[in-house]
Amino acid sequence: MGQNPVMLDVSSAPGGKTCALSDMAGRKGVIVANEISSSRLKSLHFNLEKYGAYNVKTVSLDGRLLPKYFENSFDGILLDAPCSNENKIFRNKTVQAQWGKELVCRMAQLQYQLIKSAFSCLKPGGVMVYSTCTLSLEENEMVVKQLLDEYSDAFLLPCGKEYGRGLLGQSDIDENVARIMPDKDNIDGFFAAAIGKKGQLVEYEFKNTKLNTKQSDFFKKYYPGYNHSHINIYEVDRKGYIETAPEIFKNIRFKRRGLNLYKDSGKTYEPASQSVWELGAYAQENIKYNISYDFSLNYLKGFDISCNDNYNNELLYYKNIPVGYGKKVDSIIKNKLDRYFLYGKNIEW
Repeated sequence: MGQNPVMLDVSSAPGGKTCALSDMAGRKGVIVANEISSSRLKSLHFNLEKYGAYNVKTVSLDGRLLPKYFENSFDGILLDAPCSNENKIFRNKTVQAQWGKELVCRMAQLQYQLIKSAFSCLKPGGVMVYSTCTLSLEENEMVVKQLLDEYSDAFLLPCGKEYGRGLLGQSDIDENVARIMPDKDNIDGFFAAAIGKKGQLVEYEFKNTKLNTKQSDFFKKYYPGYNHSHINIYEVDRKGYIETAPEIFKNIRFKRRGLNLYKDSGKTYEPASQSVWELGAYAQENIKYNISYDFSLNYLKGFDISCNDNYNNELLYYKNIPVGYGKKVDSIIKNKLDRYFLYGKNIEW
């Protein structure tokens, strides 16, 4: 990928892979994270907020219909496909009870529909990674072979040379895919293949946005070391959200498209705690207020903190670890942690 990649995570919840992609991209470019399940979408949003992945925009679409909205749109695509979960079959009674040949065949059919859809969303010159956490040939090598046979512009890139090879008996595929096997690698089984689309990749030209004076002053006060040339801030319900590439995919209604940066209290902007977690390393010492380990735990549990000295609404830290933001009222630092992090239901990692 280039400096500002445009990426798609087809089946993204609960968000571990999406957060990793965001980290690897240095929060640059943009990632569209798709999750069809509404309950799992909650988990995805929770983890994106917790990990500060502000270059991610989320949608909730059937993965088989993605070309309707995103045909030839992405430099890179991750399809970690739903599968029969054979890597858990030795230790998960639910997987043992549900597994059967019919399930494998049904999942293989769905996987091929998804990989075709994802490949259609890939730009010429782009790369798609297809992966599963299952062991069967039907859900892995045979899905990849079917795609290569149908699309003349699809080809395999070498993938994971340090791991085992494919088991199809076709060297051009077996030598270019990766298999992690539980009997050899002492971890759950996994499969991955990197598929390129022939052509010359034309990277998207991102537009630099300009913050207004009040927004610029907010960064000067709290995060002066942060280079905000690649981000945009949009405001909804007196809250500011940091995002990348507001001009891309304008016709798509995203479920979420950034990270809560601040709340507009009228006189000033109050930093959101999740922005402190993400950008706190860019704060100067004079804006940091150090609290104890016990106070830090209490804050993250949602409690107010007692304070009898000269706290002036700075950012809260334990040593060099950003903890959040609070507002002093008399001798108390009022907790400003978003209740979302305390009372989220059906959240998983």
